[in-house]
Amino acid sequence: MWGSAVQLFYFRLKTDRQIIPDIEGQELIDTAAARRHAMSVARQLARHREADTRSWHIQVCDDYLMPLFEIPFEEDDGPVGGLRSHLRH
Repeated sequence: MWGSAVQLFYFRLKTDRQIIPDIEGQELIDTAAARRHAMSVARQLARHREADTRSWHIQVCDDYLMPLFEIPFEEDDGPVGGLRSHLRH
């Protein structure tokens, strides 16, 4: 039996001023893994810069660069919601 098939996903960072392409992509098992990866990247990028990254998004694309979904940084229950809680109080 061969190993599990992987899929290639691309993660575009969309800031207020630009879209930063992902030229390498990431091989992951499925879209759920791609969502987890995007959320992890969002957390890392927002760490200690929550106010600056509030309107940013990570757009997840398939291997044909067709958008699948976006992860907004400003989401109460999303990837960085907990990091910004001190700013809301």
